Amino acid sequence: MENKFKNRKNEVIKKLNLPKEVMTGEPKITIIGKEEINIENHKGIIKFDDNFISLNSTIGRLTIEGTGLEILYIEEETIIVSGTFNTIYYGEKSHE
Repeated sequence: MENKFKNRKNEVIKKLNLPKEVMTGEPKITIIGKEEINIENHKGIIKFDDNFISLNSTIGRLTIEGTGLEILYIEEETIIVSGTFNTIYYGEKSHE
């Protein structure tokens, strides 16, 4: 039943020509080089320091590891982070 609903939802998104992330709440991630990342539709910061940031999202935890990480901008569901990125991944890892 849930797959049928999801398929129908995807059909509506396509017919209305809407960006998928608008209807599904999935994160939209824009990476500019190795030094800036814009994440829309995040659901909150789990942990942050100058080498590590971990965010909640509708599809799981998003983690960025690097050096000199800094939050340039933050709003309810949008965050822009700068620094030098080494690793970006979803899910758990041994850092914590």
